[in-house]
Amino acid sequence: MLERIFQYDNAFWRFMGRLGDFLILNLLFFLCCIPLVTAGVGLCAMFYVMYKIIEHENSGTLRNFWHSFRQNLLQGLILTVVLLILGWFLWYIIAAVMFSAAAKETQGAAFYLAAGGCGFLLFLYLVLLLYVF
Repeated sequence: MLERIFQYDNAFWRFMGRLGDFLILNLLFFLCCIPLVTAGVGLCAMFYVMYKIIEHENSGTLRNFWHSFRQNLLQGLILTVVLLILGWFLWYIIAAVMFSAAAKETQGAAFYLAAGGCGFLLFLYLVLLLYVF
């Protein structure tokens, strides 16, 4: 009985190994998010490693993460810059609608229609952002 507790193949140590992999993976993801333009590439690499862990094909968390990161770097940078510009433009439109309406203190139907339209555009942008990466 006591021999099974200290074996590295029991359920507790497998769980601790997975937990360690997830902690390392999150640290790598946050490290890659420091420059904002590589956040999408880091997210893609994190999904790749998570898929490998789920399919029991993980040959190393660090190795798989950096492999996927290098493989998707160029296209991910281009896509991230385009989506950041689109997000900035959307933020500018939302801010213009909200602040111009707040300055004029109009609370009519046009304000609510514009606010709902901006919310819908923001929702579509977030869905597109998650789908792309």
